[in-house]
Formats: sequence, C-alpha cells, structure tokens
Amino acid sequence: MKLIAVLVVILGSGIMSPKILAAGPSVALSTEPPGDQIVPDVTLSTVRISVLDGRGDPIPNVKIGFDLKAPVSGRLFSSDFPHVEGTDLMSYELVSSDGVLEFEYLWPIRGSYEIVMSASPTALSPVQFEPVSTSTTLRLSESRAEMTNIIILVVFLAVFGLASGLVLGRSFKAGQEVA
Repeated sequence: MKLIAVLVVILGSGIMSPKILAAGPSVALSTEPPGDQIVPDVTLSTVRISVLDGRGDPIPNVKIGFDLKAPVSGRLFSSDFPHVEGTDLMSYELVSSDGVLEFEYLWPIRGSYEIVMSASPTALSPVQFEPVSTSTTLRLSESRAEMTNIIILVVFLAVFGLASGLVLGRSFKAGQEVA
C-alpha cells in the first residue's frame, strides 16, 4: 500500500511539475535539402541547429555552439579543392532567443563533414539544464555530372591507350619484318 501511495505522489508531482520527469535537452541538426540531395559547390542549403526539450520544442534563450570541420583527404584521390580538406570551416557560439540557429551554406567539397554542436542555458532560459554536446557526420557525395565526366574520361583514355598500343605495336612489328 505504501508503494502505491509513493507512486501516486511521484506521478502526481510529475503531472503538476513536468520538469521533474522531463527528458534532458537535445541538439538536432537538419538541412534543407537533405544531405543526400546536396551537391557540393552547387547547392545552397539551409542548415538548422535546434536545442529541443524532452517534448521536441525549441528552448528559448540558450547558448548554441557549432564547429564544422571539412572532410579529410581520401586515400587515393584528393578533392577538387585540397586546401580546404581537414580544415576548420566554422566555429560559432551565440545566444539564440528562439533556440534555433539557422543559416545558408554552400558546402565546398564532397566527403564526410564532422559537426560538433553544443548547448547551454543562459540566465534567461526558462529551463535550466546541464550543458549538452553532440557530434554528427554529414556525408556529401560527388556530383553525378562529375562522376559521369570521370567515367567518360577513363573510358576515353583506355580506348586511346589501346588504339595507340595497337598502332605502335603494328609499326614496330612491321619495322622488324622489313629489317
């Protein structure tokens, strides 16, 4: 009977004061268009970082931190802009009155971007919480047009090499037969 009374008190206080049972805040990243539709150096995208409470609503008056690091160079191939590879592209820390940081960005190169986001309350925050931090990776693929151009180039070079080899091989063979 005591157990039931304790549960009723806990649940009742949770209903009266939702902060007691509320989940901690989270930091969410979204892009428009989605990451799989972004073409590097072509598509201007809207990046949105939101600090959300346990119900998924933005928490106003929070400090948002954001660090963006460019993809590192690949094992075999570099990107078409190697000076950017592996560098820190952005680092922000600001107070957001509505709990959302939104900006437009033209992603420079293909690859996996490392994104670290953090949030902490300010004195004006309606919800006080421990600072949170999360990291994520945003993968951007090469443009389909560039991949098509690379395939065409490789096929052209292979055909040219084969034709050159046949011509040079026949002329070398003909030169040996004459001598």
